[in-house]
Amino acid sequence: MTGAWDSDPSHPCAGGVFWTTVAGNHDRNTVTTATGALLAMRLYGATHASGYLVWARRMLAWAEQCMASPNGLLWDHIDLRGRVDRTEWSYNQGTAIGAYVLLYRLVGDRTALARAEELADASLRYFDENRLRAEPPFFLAIFFRNLLSLGQAAHDPRCRAAAQAYADGVWTDRRDPRTGLVAFHAGAPARLLEQSALVQLYAALAQPHSVPGA
Repeated sequence: MTGAWDSDPSHPCAGGVFWTTVAGNHDRNTVTTATGALLAMRLYGATHASGYLVWARRMLAWAEQCMASPNGLLWDHIDLRGRVDRTEWSYNQGTAIGAYVLLYRLVGDRTALARAEELADASLRYFDENRLRAEPPFFLAIFFRNLLSLGQAAHDPRCRAAAQAYADGVWTDRRDPRTGLVAFHAGAPARLLEQSALVQLYAALAQPHSVPGA
């Protein structure tokens, strides 16, 4: 992850983790960078090596500086010309929430917990029923598993209620009772990646404790 960090200070919003190392890619994304912070915090929790904590804070600071939207969410990515894709995907919010929750759990950073709550508040306002239906379920699995962890850390019942409402709606409206599978695209077969995302979501709801990034 650190090897994919943009270290050229001449770039607009220098920093951030590149989306891919494939030639021709020039995007630094919220999801790659915030997931890097989440991974760093998991590694910090396992090793207590301070370098991981430094990188987690650095990555989150870049996301806040370069990807923050006026509505409190995080945009998707920025290219090397400084052009920002202002799409607000659920998984971008989720990975950042998860990293902030671990900063709170592992080092007692209450400012991080407050930022996680701000992201959750903005997300719960923005992702209404229509927007949730437009999100890929594998994005929402990432979002909700981290939202569940925040709900436990902040004692906020809205987080579990939102995840449960989405899971119940999918079960009721999109599940084929003949196969037990869920179809998200009319006339198309059920997709494995979408089923695995729902398995993860239902498993997370069944757990008494959720761990960000698990």
